[in-house]
Amino acid sequence: MLVFETGETGRGTLSRSINGVVRKCTLLVALAILAGETFAAEKITVRGGHMWGVPIVQKLTYEFRKANPKTNVAFDCKKWIDRKNLQRFRAEESHILVHYARENVRKDEDGNLKGPDGCSVYLVGQAKVIALVNWRNTTEGLTLRQIRNMLSDKGKGVKRPGDKTPDAAIECFGEKKWGVSRNIISRSCMLLGKEFSQGLYFFRDDFAALVDPQEIVKKVRSDPNAIGFILLKSEAITKVKLLAIARDKKGPFVKPKLGPWIQEDYPLSEPLVLYLHPKAPPLAKKFCEFAVGPEGAKIAAQHGLITPWAQKQAEAAERLRLMKAGKGVPIRGVGSVGGAAVMRDLAIEYVKAKEVVQMACRPATSELTAVGYFVNAKDRELLVLDGPISQQAKKLHGKKWDFLEPETHVLASGRGIAICVNSMNKLGSLTLEQVRHLFSKKTTSWRDVTGAEVKIKRYGLAG
Repeated sequence: MLVFETGETGRGTLSRSINGVVRKCTLLVALAILAGETFAAEKITVRGGHMWGVPIVQKLTYEFRKANPKTNVAFDCKKWIDRKNLQRFRAEESHILVHYARENVRKDEDGNLKGPDGCSVYLVGQAKVIALVNWRNTTEGLTLRQIRNMLSDKGKGVKRPGDKTPDAAIECFGEKKWGVSRNIISRSCMLLGKEFSQGLYFFRDDFAALVDPQEIVKKVRSDPNAIGFILLKSEAITKVKLLAIARDKKGPFVKPKLGPWIQEDYPLSEPLVLYLHPKAPPLAKKFCEFAVGPEGAKIAAQHGLITPWAQKQAEAAERLRLMKAGKGVPIRGVGSVGGAAVMRDLAIEYVKAKEVVQMACRPATSELTAVGYFVNAKDRELLVLDGPISQQAKKLHGKKWDFLEPETHVLASGRGIAICVNSMNKLGSLTLEQVRHLFSKKTTSWRDVTGAEVKIKRYGLAG
C-alpha cells in the first residue's frame, strides 16, 4: 500500500482515488496470472452424448481437475446423441468421445479394448435394469416387445402372460420419469423404429413413478399382478422373482445376475463408454484411466453403475474363497524358510489377479537339503533359493541337476536388512564381522564397538 501525505482539504478524495487504482491494478495482475496459468495448463476436450451418463462424466472431470490442478478439461457433452460429435472426434477436434455403446470393439494382443479407427475403449460401467414380479407369478421371462406393449399406452388392461382370469390386469411400477432406468427402457424398448430413429412410444399414464426402489419391491411383493422396473444396485432384493429378458422371442432369455457382474448380453442394459483418440495427448489417457480406476469406479457406483473395477474385486474375492476351500491347481515346491513364505504370499496375489492355485512350498533347513529334495522328489515343481545354487550343492547333486535342466527365474534382485540404533548412539557403520558378532551374542557390550560401557539390547521381528 502506498501512503501519500496531503493537506486536510483533499485527503479523503485523493485516498479513495489511489485505493481504487491499486485495487484495479491488483485485479488486472491477478487476471493476468490466472490467464497465464490457464494458458500453460494441459488441455483436453471431452465431447459426446449420453442420456444418463453426462452427469457422471461431468463429476469425473470435476474430481480429475481437483486431483490434477494444472489441467484444463473442456467438457461439452449433451444428453442426446449428436452425430457431429463423432465427426469432430474423427477430425481430432476432441480427444475423448462419450458414447452409449461399444461398437465394433475388439481386443488387441495385450487384451486392451480397441474400437473403430484404432481408438482405445474404456468401459466406465454398465447400468442394468431388472424386471421384478411377485413370486407367485408364473411368468419366467419377457421380450423387449412384450415390455413395450406392457408399458405403452396400448398396454392398459393387458393381462399377465398366460393368465385368463379377469382380474389379472398388470400394475406397472418404475422409478422417476427422467431417471436412468426409464432412459434405458426408452432406448431398449420404446423406439418407434428405423423410420423414426429418435421417436419414442409414450409410456402409459398409470405407469407409477416411485422415488425409492425398495418401495417398488414392496409393491411387487404384495401384488401378484404387479411388475416393477428398477436399476440394479447393491441393495439386497428378496422374496420377488427376477425375470429373464430377450431381444425377441427367439431368445436367448438372459436372467440378470445380482451383484457387481457386468452382462454384455443382457438386453435391458446400457454401458457408459469413453473412446480415446489414438492421437490424443497423454493427459487424455490419464483421464480415461482415472475414470475406470478405483476413484472413478466409486463415483460411477454412486450413480448406480456396475463397474469393471468392482467386478474385478468380486472375482478376486471369489477366487480366494475357492482357494481357501481347497480348490485350484496344485503347485508343489521346496525352498528356504524365507523363500517358502514369499511363495505363499505370491500365490495369494496370483489367485487374486489370475486363477485359483494351491501353493504347497515345503521349507527346508538348508540349501543342500532343498536342492536334494527337489532333484529326488518327483512331485516338486519349484525350488526357491535365496540366491544362485552353490558350488557345494552342484558338486553333491550335479548329475541329477544337469539331467533335470531346470529353468531359472529371478524373483527379486535381493533382500536387505536395516540395522537401526538410537540417534544418540555414535555408531556410524559396521563390518560384516561385527554384525555376526552382534547377533550371535559374541559381542554383548558397546565397548567393543564404540567404546561405551553399555550393554547391547537387541530387537527384531519374530521368525
